[in-house]
Amino acid sequence: MPSGAVDTKPRGEPMLEQKVNALKTMVGLLLVGIVGLVGIDIALLEKVSRNQATLGQMRTETRGALEQRAPELSARLDRFERRMDVVEAEMNGLDGKIQVAGDKFVKRMEHELPGVLDRYIEVKARELARAPQR
Repeated sequence: MPSGAVDTKPRGEPMLEQKVNALKTMVGLLLVGIVGLVGIDIALLEKVSRNQATLGQMRTETRGALEQRAPELSARLDRFERRMDVVEAEMNGLDGKIQVAGDKFVKRMEHELPGVLDRYIEVKARELARAPQR
């Protein structure tokens, strides 16, 4: 200010101008930050969109692979079921064989056991007869 000029501004006005300038700077920084965040958001949305497209393609490929393999898997399952039917039939026949073998064993024991026991008793009776008496 020139030396003879009169100051027409109130005293607090320079401080008020500093605060307004500081607020303008903050608003500018906030706008720059918002623009940056919007840019990041747009980039992330593009990545999500690409990922969804990739997942859709993977689902399509998976379905195609399953459709190609379905006949082979069905044939393998049919072979397995046939094998299990054969094993089950053999197991059912085995039950009958075990029953027949058990019956045969019981009949043999009924026939042979009395003779074996009789011979055992005779041998023990002779041994007792020969043993010196106390």
